[in-house]
Amino acid sequence: MAQTKPQFKLGSRVFSHYTMGWGTVVGINKTERDRYRQSTGKPEDRMDDTTWYDVWQDKGGTELLDDAHGNWEMARIVPEHIAKRYGYGADPTTEMREHWTIMAYGVDLRAHLILSLVEHLGYGNSVGPQDPASFADSVLVAMGKRSAWTEDGGDYTEGYSEYARCAGLLRHQ
Repeated sequence: MAQTKPQFKLGSRVFSHYTMGWGTVVGINKTERDRYRQSTGKPEDRMDDTTWYDVWQDKGGTELLDDAHGNWEMARIVPEHIAKRYGYGADPTTEMREHWTIMAYGVDLRAHLILSLVEHLGYGNSVGPQDPASFADSVLVAMGKRSAWTEDGGDYTEGYSEYARCAGLLRHQ
């Protein structure tokens, strides 16, 4: 059996039939390969490769959930088009997200930029053009999306907090 690939990136919007809710991938935990049921090692007992993700649930809290590398019958999280196919419906935050981000292949660009920068560079509690959120904001504003901050830079604009909570960006507040 050929090795398969993880299905999601930081910022991916996913549905979990395990938690019966929508969420955003905020961390990539680990990939498991070459697993066997009951540790037999027999080819017929080989399990799908899988990657485990930290998923911030829209209803609050983080869950550790896996993708079964696209075997959607076994996965704990699925992309929107698969959720629709199984009758779970569309992502309820789609309309709200239209104001704040660009969705590309199921990945929230603002969340992906912020989460990736924090993962690779750290946050350091800096505020201003150097911090990940400000950088992502400047990119998205240049692409025609709303700014997260008021003109004086002192507070979030109306509606941003709700978006940021669903995107997993305010999970520590």
